[in-house]
This record gives sequence, structure tokens and C-alpha cells, in this order.
Amino acid sequence: MLKFRYRYMVIKMENKTKQIEEFFNYDMRIKEILNNIIPSELDYSTDEAKIKYIDKLEKYLYEISLYLNKMMLSYNVSDIIKDFNKKIKELNKIINTSYFFKQDYISLINFIQTNITDMRQDFALSIYNNFKGYYMSYRDNLDVLKPNTINEYLHYVHSIVVNNEEFYKEIPVVKALKDKVDWMGIYLRGGENDIGIELFDGLVESGIFRNKSDCIDIINLNKKIVIMGRDLGHAAVIEVDLTNEQEILVSYYIPSNTNEELMSKVRGINVNNKEFATGKFITSKNNLVNDLCNFMQTIPTDLDMNFKDDGLGR
Repeated sequence: MLKFRYRYMVIKMENKTKQIEEFFNYDMRIKEILNNIIPSELDYSTDEAKIKYIDKLEKYLYEISLYLNKMMLSYNVSDIIKDFNKKIKELNKIINTSYFFKQDYISLINFIQTNITDMRQDFALSIYNNFKGYYMSYRDNLDVLKPNTINEYLHYVHSIVVNNEEFYKEIPVVKALKDKVDWMGIYLRGGENDIGIELFDGLVESGIFRNKSDCIDIINLNKKIVIMGRDLGHAAVIEVDLTNEQEILVSYYIPSNTNEELMSKVRGINVNNKEFATGKFITSKNNLVNDLCNFMQTIPTDLDMNFKDDGLGR
């Protein structure tokens, strides 16, 4: 009986790795669709071209609906499923009307942007300010705005998963260096391959663990690496896209900006405001480990926090 239980636990953990792998595959496919969904003027130049584009748009919306529903159901993002499916239904209804067919190209572009591809700045800010690792009850935070566009729904779901350390803990550990307290440590999870092992060993040797972060999770997948580092800007999330070994994209979200001056020196910084920071940079497979270690060393921690002098020595 105990052997059966252990086997069940192993299978369940392996399934969690497949689950997160599928999640990122769906996420990438939806992003590809959003990039391809904007029509050219030729797509709406003749009646025949319009019919072809509308057919393509319907297929794209079906595919997005299929993948995003799978993403939400696999991670129990139940709070927006009903609204998302209502949005898809409304869009399908509109694009099958004579009014949609007769509109001009500029009106079509406006429709696609305002319903599918755009992201409001205040929506993005509400996500960045509320979805954070090690942030209790963030799913119940009333400051998070409701998604309006398909791109906003995707960003909402993506942010919930990559900023929730509980999902990381479900992925099986292949290598670990633990501290005295059980939850502290650096963990390589998911796949055990050369690049994962090199990154784990590089982060251990760099001294980031213990010196700057007391808990680092590395989720190593086929075409993706996701890292969460506790205490690095509260809980920095780093995503590494491995689809092109010569031009590997590293993108990151730092939920707490403890020192804007130090943050301005972080490689690839894009947004550097008082609340959070985001950015990205390109590296290669040969330089990945060294570049990631150097990058993570520069992220400010709580010890780097700036305090304004209010006349009371604070």
C-alpha cells in the first residue's frame, strides 16, 4: 500500500511538470495568435478578402478560447472564466453581422485593438501592484481591475501562475541545496538537463543564495526556464525563452522597487517606477548562466530600501 501511494505521488508530481509545460506552450501560442491577428489592408480590400479574414478571425478566437480555458482550468483561475467565455461569445456574434462585414479597414483595426490586442495601462499597473510572490490572499485583492480585452485575460492568467510560489512547489525537485529552515533553499525543479544543472550550480557558486536570497526556485522546462527569487525586489520573477539558442530572451518582473537608483543600473530595465520594475535583455546559450547570475546580483533587496527623511530620523 505504501509503495502504491509513493508511485501515485511520483506520477502526480510528474503530471505537474507536464501541466506547467502545457501552460507555457498554450501561453506562447496565444501570444503568436495575438501577433498575427492584426489584419493588413489587403485582408480587407475586397469582399472575398474580407470573408477569408473573418473566417481566420473566427478560427483564431476558437483557438484562443480553447487554450486559455485549459490554462484557467488547470490552475483553477475560476474567477474570470465566466466573463472570458462571455467575451468570446460576444465577439463571435459581432463578427458574424453584416455591420462588421461592411465596416472599413480603420474601424476593423480599432475593433481588434480595443477588444483583443490592447492592454490598458491602469490594468497592467493593477496586475503588477497586486500579483506578487509570497503575497497572501492576492487573489482576493479588490485593486485588481477586471480584464476587458483578450490580451488582458491572458496577462491576468499568466501573472497569477508565474507569481504564485505555491505552484512552483508542486513541481518535482531534481536538485536542491537546503538551509537550516526547511523552506529555505535553492531548488532546481522540472527537467534535469545540462542547462538546468549549469544554472543551478552557477547560482550556488555566485553567492546569491544566502547572501541576497533565502529561497530560489528554478523551473526548468524544454523551451522555458522560470526563476523566482525571494527577497530580490521582494520576489523577482525571471522568464527565459529558450526557443532560439543564439538569441535567448530574458524578461523579468520585480514587484517591489526598493531603490530606484540601484534599479536603474539593472540590465535591460524598461519600467523603473516607485512600485515595481520590468525589463528584458538578449543573451545566448553560452552566456546565459553567467549573464543571469550577474543580473540577479544587481537586483536591489529590502536592505537597499530608500527611506525619506521626514524630520524624525526615518
